Amino acid sequence: MVDILLDNNGDISLVNGKISLTNNTAQAVKVRLKTFQGEYFLDIKRGIPYYQSILGKKTTKQQIDSIFKKEILSVKNVLKIIEYKSFCEDQTYYYLAKIMTKNKEIFEIEEKI
Repeated sequence: MVDILLDNNGDISLVNGKISLTNNTAQAVKVRLKTFQGEYFLDIKRGIPYYQSILGKKTTKQQIDSIFKKEILSVKNVLKIIEYKSFCEDQTYYYLAKIMTKNKEIFEIEEKI
């Protein structure tokens, strides 16, 4: 999956004034987890159902974990989730995922929502 290279802030990364492309699985997972379901016009089922199932809903932590894990595993080149930790506190959901790609690379993603 080819994507536009993003910097650490999630902005388009310019190298010598030019846009670069990447096949980075970690970036693909991060983008997918920040995509609201219905946001991507070519596939309105892609993304996290923040409005439909999470924000302002009585969804349990276990249900939210399941939503995020399912989305991570749907990203091309993701082999498995090695470790997944999360907690909810004061309407904030925090997760840390350790993920292995099909070529055995391991990376971590953590986020507060």
